[in-house]
Amino acid sequence: MATGVLRRLQHLDLSGNFLDENSAIALVGGVRASVVPSLSKVTFWDELPSLPWGEGAEVLLSGLLKGVDELPKNLEISNMYIRHPLSADLAHSLCNSHSNALPPFPRLEVFGGAVRTLVGRAGGVNASLRVPELVLDDFFLSGPTARALTNSFTWGKITQSLVCLRAEMPVAFSPQDDSWLSAEDRLALFESFKEFNFPKLTELSFTLGPVHSRETNLIDLDVIALAGAFRKGTLAAVQTLELSGAFGRVGVEALMGEPGQTHLSGLVTLKFAQSYAGTGMGAISAALSDGRLSRLRDLNLGAGGVDDEGMIIFCEAVRSSDLESLQTLDLSGNFPITFRGLSALRDALVERPSSLTSLKLLKLSNCLWVEGHAGFVLFQILSTGTRLPSLQTLDLRIVGRQAWFAFIQNFTAQTAEARFQRVRTRLNLGLNVIG
Repeated sequence: MATGVLRRLQHLDLSGNFLDENSAIALVGGVRASVVPSLSKVTFWDELPSLPWGEGAEVLLSGLLKGVDELPKNLEISNMYIRHPLSADLAHSLCNSHSNALPPFPRLEVFGGAVRTLVGRAGGVNASLRVPELVLDDFFLSGPTARALTNSFTWGKITQSLVCLRAEMPVAFSPQDDSWLSAEDRLALFESFKEFNFPKLTELSFTLGPVHSRETNLIDLDVIALAGAFRKGTLAAVQTLELSGAFGRVGVEALMGEPGQTHLSGLVTLKFAQSYAGTGMGAISAALSDGRLSRLRDLNLGAGGVDDEGMIIFCEAVRSSDLESLQTLDLSGNFPITFRGLSALRDALVERPSSLTSLKLLKLSNCLWVEGHAGFVLFQILSTGTRLPSLQTLDLRIVGRQAWFAFIQNFTAQTAEARFQRVRTRLNLGLNVIG
């Protein structure tokens, strides 16, 4: 009876199970055409990329690759995540163009130190990583890794399958450090995005880690190189762009381009947190108001160098356009925003209440100079049913004490009024105040 059931088995779902070495050995021994000839799909992790594979990951992969002649004919291995260091031999097997009997990996997700090993092998002349979708995530962009990526792009090994690339700038303070990323290696990588097409790349992220060194951060020249790739159309599929570092107005202006250009029209999420992008608020606001960022839903300028002047410039876009696509606006951690900047937002919304009608989240947490009458100004923005009608969350964690008191006193006095009920539903107000 068991034999008959196994011969008819088509899908084996092992999602959520920790894969240790013994389990992997047993699994490799069982996934054979003589045992399960109809098996076409094995699923390990189903939308659970944050969970570890376990120590058996490499045992499983190695076993499958070495025993390819005995695998079921139509076997598909789904959701392959490699979170641990990848051996050179296994990376070579994955990238070996002569292994025609390899099981088809519909999506391969590689994390951490395994990225450097895999792309290093993928850059070889005879290598061919045959996977429809490839994710490179959560790794430090050291000099060797940057060079390996550039090389793999040059040989066209991963450009067609890459769907997500998320890297952190390395923690290195000296060229003698193994993780050091030189300005030359970094710029060469960003320049390479202009030379090759990335038809499936929807998420591109280069951010700062919890600890970082200015010497390895992104600068304007890097962003200018990426801007060239967007204008050329090689990054046309990108929907999420996240950049952090020491770049500012010059890089932002290059990326935003000129009125009438459409190279950023596909962006849904734009994150410039931990940067000086706020100094280029004029370019960002112009792109928002004239339709260059027509699909943008999420704008994150947290700790992004936004001050009152930047807020005033942003409010010109509020006055001139409805900005109907924008749903989240993160201004957290911008200390220089004060009563003056928030007053400009209030005045702009008074003049054009049809603007920002889709905004659901406004973050002002850790804006330490939001104090005094700024709280009353915020209340004025929200106290009518016509301004920010979709707002669900206002994040005021860690702001000035007087601003908090001014807002909450007016809020408490008005909560009984029907016009203010919409804000009460999910209003996120922090109790941590400064002063």
